Amino acid sequence: MRKDEALRHWRDLPEQPVKSPVEIPYKHRGTTYGADGIRIEGTRDFIDSILAQIKPLLDSENSHTRLALNYQQVTAREGKPNDFHGNWVCYVKVHERGHEAKRFNRRSHMAILGEGESKRFNAFVDGYFARKTTNTADVEAAE
Repeated sequence: MRKDEALRHWRDLPEQPVKSPVEIPYKHRGTTYGADGIRIEGTRDFIDSILAQIKPLLDSENSHTRLALNYQQVTAREGKPNDFHGNWVCYVKVHERGHEAKRFNRRSHMAILGEGESKRFNAFVDGYFARKTTNTADVEAAE
């Protein structure tokens, strides 16, 4: 997209809640370039102001998915001066948890919540991910 097209597209976007990113499959190998994710660079104040707007992504840290989160200070590389040395960068992507972690997390919830509450919780989580998978498949089919 050219800049003018991208600006028009951005301006025309309706207000909407943050959508759940498509998670990176468990044990994925290779690059994740192009996968749903966010990279924010700049001062901590700037990055934090953006993170505050996307707090719903925190829901991706759960028994089925985990947040891959890297928030660090920028350092100059050897031989490459950087006028923004001391600023920060934040990367966020969502990864599917492994089968062992999913099983462990369910057992942990059962121990904490009790068997009845745990069954309701697991039914909720299963229903949520069934809807999410369906929605993802619907989007992919439409493309």
